[in-house]
Amino acid sequence: MDVLVQIILGACLGELFLGKKIGALGALWGVAVAVVPPLAQVAVAAFPVGDHIVFHQDICHSLLFAGLGAPLLGRCLTGLNPNAHLSWRAWSLWALWVLLGVTLLQCFTVDGAPLFWPFNDYRLVLGSILIIDPLYAIPMLVGLLTALYFHRASCERQVANILGFLLSTLYVGFTLINQWQVYTIFETSLRNQGHGHYERLFVYPVSVNNVGWIGMAEDAQGVWVGYYYADNRNQPVTFQHLGNDHTILVTLLEGAAYRRLFGLFGGFHGWREPAGVLLDRDNASAVKKRLMLIERRQDIAGLG
Repeated sequence: MDVLVQIILGACLGELFLGKKIGALGALWGVAVAVVPPLAQVAVAAFPVGDHIVFHQDICHSLLFAGLGAPLLGRCLTGLNPNAHLSWRAWSLWALWVLLGVTLLQCFTVDGAPLFWPFNDYRLVLGSILIIDPLYAIPMLVGLLTALYFHRASCERQVANILGFLLSTLYVGFTLINQWQVYTIFETSLRNQGHGHYERLFVYPVSVNNVGWIGMAEDAQGVWVGYYYADNRNQPVTFQHLGNDHTILVTLLEGAAYRRLFGLFGGFHGWREPAGVLLDRDNASAVKKRLMLIERRQDIAGLG
C-alpha cells in the first residue's frame, strides 16, 4: 500500500489503542511503526538485489516480520516512553497490531502479501483496491483529525476515530463486493463472445474509487484483455487478444503492480520503460498509460 495510506492507518490504530493513555503521542508512534516497512526498502537498496520492490514486500509484509519486529519495537517504545506506564508486553502487542494491519491491508492490493514467507511463497492477493484510494484514506484521516481536536479522555474523541476507521473498513468490504460483480461481468462477456475457454481470469481496478477495471483471461495462446468502467456500464466489454510477444497498456500509477500481476499468472514476466504515452478511451480520459512487454517466462530448469 502507499506510504501515505500506511501512515494514516498507523496513526488511526495508535490513537485507537493508545490515545486515551498518552494522547496525541499515540498517533505519532502509530506513524513511526507504520513506516517501518517502507523504510526497510531504503535499507534494501544498499544490497545488490535486482527487484527491490518484491524483496521489500517479501520481508516486510509477512507474519514473520510482524512477529519478530513487534517485540523489538516494543522494547524501544518502552524505553522512549517511561512515563506512559505501559509494559513491554503492551507496547509489543500494540506494535504487532499495527504491523499486521499494514500487512493485511496489503493483501487487498494486486501486490498482495506473502504472509507465510519465507516458509511458503504463496502470496495472498485479493486485488480489489489500488495502492492509494481516496475513498479509503479520507474517512479515516477525517476521523483521526476530528478525534485529535477533543480531549483524550472525552467520548467524542474515541467515537470520531472509530467512526472514521469503520467507514474506511466498510469501503474495503465494498471493493470486494464490487470486484465480485465486475468479475461476473467479465466472465459473462468472455463467454458471450466465444472466449470462454480460458484458464485463469484476473480482475483488477485501474482507477481510483473502484470505477475502472481491467480483466485479463489467460489461454494457451496468450491473454484476453478488456476494460470495464462503471460510468459506461451499458456498453459491452470488448477484448483484445495479446500473444506472447505483444505489448500491453498499463497505467503509470500501477506499473510495478502489473509486473506482479503477470507473476501471478505464472506464464509471463519482464517489462520495459515506456515506449510512448497514450490516453485511455480515445483520449477522453486523463489516465496515462505506458507500454509493457509481455514475454514468455523461461523455466530455470530449461523446461519452459
